[in-house]
Amino acid sequence: MKIEVGKIKVFIISLFNQSQRRKEILAQCYELKLDVEIYDAVEGVNLTDDFLEKEVAGYPASKMTLGVIGCALSHRLVYERIIEEGLACALILEDDARIDSELINTLKQIELTVDANKNNVYLLTAPESYYKDKKIELGSGVIFHKISDASSTMGYVVTQRAARSLINANTPIRWEADLWVYFNRLYGIDTFCRVPHIVKDGDSESLTSTLQQDRSINSLQRGIYRHQLQKKAPGYQFKRLRRILCNKFSQKVIYQ
Repeated sequence: MKIEVGKIKVFIISLFNQSQRRKEILAQCYELKLDVEIYDAVEGVNLTDDFLEKEVAGYPASKMTLGVIGCALSHRLVYERIIEEGLACALILEDDARIDSELINTLKQIELTVDANKNNVYLLTAPESYYKDKKIELGSGVIFHKISDASSTMGYVVTQRAARSLINANTPIRWEADLWVYFNRLYGIDTFCRVPHIVKDGDSESLTSTLQQDRSINSLQRGIYRHQLQKKAPGYQFKRLRRILCNKFSQKVIYQ
């Protein structure tokens, strides 16, 4: 499945009451003439106990905070929209993103080569680390590297197949929305990062920053639970060994 160049759809996830952030991100997108739709984010604090027990795996023992759950639900709902609309791929932004004008060229190169049936995610934000020797060159200087570690949902392109895989991975909600290493290892979603990155966090008081603070409160307990959960995945030991070998024999680079 191909899409017409310049017609990629952009979903902006934003809390309903964040009018200033919406204004700022929309101004950036309109300046670049992007096809934009605002998607109201799920506010975790408004979720009922009944909903949480049904829709979040192992809640409350899973130690996922309400903010993190709301974030994961928001992104999953956008994945569902991508499938409903039959999109080959889409760009997902959070409302505190700051985007570089290079985004247009990058999206054009993705559109020229995208395959809806590939299980790919293209991060436009900075990763923690990536593999120098595992890359794809799309043209016009646009280079993506396979990630070693990355944890941001500020801005990324997702194919239709990857959207389906991410829904499967997080129904019910099991994982934080930005666990790209887990999604790759456990569900085969290939995640690449743009080097250099072109989407940045424009607000130190942003939802993303707030979520990071929220997560740090019970990060140890959550980490233990998450580790036990991934060990239950089919073929976990083989997948773990494959990652260890990849780290050992590939050229891993810490992103500066």
